[in-house]
Amino acid sequence: SSDCTIFGIVWSVYLEEFVATIGCGTPDTSNSFYFSTSTDLVRWTNMQALYDRGDMDEEVKKKVTSFNYPTLWDPLSPSLYYDTNYNTIGQTAYLLWTSLGHSVSTDGRNLWATPIQFEKKVLAPQEKLRMA
Repeated sequence: SSDCTIFGIVWSVYLEEFVATIGCGTPDTSNSFYFSTSTDLVRWTNMQALYDRGDMDEEVKKKVTSFNYPTLWDPLSPSLYYDTNYNTIGQTAYLLWTSLGHSVSTDGRNLWATPIQFEKKVLAPQEKLRMA
């Protein structure tokens, strides 16, 4: 979608694909983060839901008016995959994201690290998208 932005791309040794984290700016999609995968960085799968407001703990929801900047990070990347730039993830990773609160003086901006686990699924062939 033209209202969506890729905020990060990592290599998943578990999925054996690149994983892009996507944030969108439309009323229908702004309460969710998405991901897409690719084996060649040219053809991408359709976006799939990764994390949304419904996944948040109730105490977190109270502090969040909007959220953005999704990216994946695996703290084990340097030791397991010899990647000191953290561009590689395993089956599990953290979804790093920023939230905006109600006021700069009360709950301002926060950086969150939400655990994510990927599962391999047998998918029917699907149309690949070219992300420009």
